Amino acid sequence: MTEAEIGSIVDYISRAAKTVQSDSDMDVLADACISIDDVFRIMPCMDKSRCRRLAESLGCLYTASGTLDSRSLFRRYRLVKDRAGAVYGCLDEECSSLFSRIIDGRVISRDMDGIGWDAYVDGYLREDMDIIHCIIYEFGDKAGEDDSCVLYMDFCRKVFSLWEKALANGCGWSNVAVESAVEMLGLIQDYYCIFFDEAFNPMAVKAYGYYIGDLEQMLTYRECISPADVPVLAEWHRLLGESVIYPVHRDMQLSVAAALEATMEKGVKYSGAWLMAASRLAVQQGSQDCIVTESVA
Repeated sequence: MTEAEIGSIVDYISRAAKTVQSDSDMDVLADACISIDDVFRIMPCMDKSRCRRLAESLGCLYTASGTLDSRSLFRRYRLVKDRAGAVYGCLDEECSSLFSRIIDGRVISRDMDGIGWDAYVDGYLREDMDIIHCIIYEFGDKAGEDDSCVLYMDFCRKVFSLWEKALANGCGWSNVAVESAVEMLGLIQDYYCIFFDEAFNPMAVKAYGYYIGDLEQMLTYRECISPADVPVLAEWHRLLGESVIYPVHRDMQLSVAAALEATMEKGVKYSGAWLMAASRLAVQQGSQDCIVTESVA
């Protein structure tokens, strides 16, 4: 993407962030904001007014996350802590305060005994994933300093144990969307990186082996990939770029990026799938320090 293309995305975000209402749309815009904000760190020549509007959009999305639930708190953490060069301050303290109000009751009261896997997937999986995201954000910079993390580690272990029991031999998790399964793999890795608990790494690597085969097959038939596949590709692009307990597949990440770029050409500009793909490509370009300026004829 060129500077002009990134600038047009910022212009769209600055308009959309003022009126966005649905959680799914807020998640897509938050991801786009964070990705473009990272790119700006290596683009000092970017229009300063666009930088200012992007910062305002980040603030609008934080304020718009008004519902006190684990999903909105996860989004708030991302908007505060995932920005390059972010300086934690009052918003970080607010997230920690909300963490106690929103997460504690769910962690303490969650009873996982007797819940069938299908019922768990339908009623609890998404919330548990959001809770674990929040736990990782909250303790990411203080896991070794705060004894209260033991309660939250215990919750993560209970959830991961349930996932481990449900993992079929040689297959993945039944009734779980592939993008959610890849996100689950990322959560287990993040948990290990924060708490240094290796107990669930073998299970995760086993599941990774199954799902990476699914990705290889998808990329083999790249002409069949459509904008509907963007959520899966985006999750894979994120995980492949952050491999710690999983094998490194750098070439495959580049192939996923190429597939995302192809979906942008097929998709509707500024749609959810288009923005999701653009966000990942911005991350890709930012990591390679290869944002290009408009060519001169």
